[in-house]
Amino acid sequence: MISGIFLLIAVYLIRKFMVEQGMRNQVNYTSMSVHAFSFTLYNISVIVFYYSYFRYLQRLADLPPDVSPENPLVVQYTDSAIRTWIITTYTTFIAQLCLIWIFTGFRIKEEEKPERAMTRVEIEGDDDVLRL
Repeated sequence: MISGIFLLIAVYLIRKFMVEQGMRNQVNYTSMSVHAFSFTLYNISVIVFYYSYFRYLQRLADLPPDVSPENPLVVQYTDSAIRTWIITTYTTFIAQLCLIWIFTGFRIKEEEKPERAMTRVEIEGDDDVLRL
């Protein structure tokens, strides 16, 4: 939660700086929105995972100490915890895919790559001329 607050403050300060410098049109709102969505997904998955794990341990602690691992309640609690773990793992994966999408936007696109200027270099020696 604290890192989320710092992220929101950082995004606000970055936007404010860019607007003050006259670069309002260079702010990529789509990228910022995807980043916020990604971070929200990640935070939700972490919170749900730890809540589920805490709840799982709490339920097991409430059972009598002599309960076997094959007991239907233990199996049900374990299945629930594993399902939650799988769901939060996929949610985190989707959040990381969003970040990959953002980072691929930073690469230099083919049409934006500057072409090298063709230069003609001649080196003259005593008898030969070398042209590159």
